[in-house]
Amino acid sequence: MADLHSDSNRLDDLSKKLDIAAKASPIAVRLDILDHIISDLDENPDMKALFGPQVSSKLALYYDGRDMRFVEAGFTKLTPTQEQKFVETLKTVITANISPHLKK
Repeated sequence: MADLHSDSNRLDDLSKKLDIAAKASPIAVRLDILDHIISDLDENPDMKALFGPQVSSKLALYYDGRDMRFVEAGFTKLTPTQEQKFVETLKTVITANISPHLKK
């Protein structure tokens, strides 16, 4: 019964995240900014700790026809704690590079 409750809570959380994502306005990211994001990920100590010295060789852009995102490219098995650090670091690096270019 506890597993069913836990699964239900995870579905509720996922549903809320999908609702938030559906309401977000899409933005375009220039390729020069994408280049800066990749360079910053390559130089980030937290990312190097997760993926080694060549971070970008372990990452990929995933596109499913309506969404594009950075993902771990299958070379490194991350623990849940490492996955959380990966997502937090991605968010920090991407936000730092994109925020100055967003129209206010």
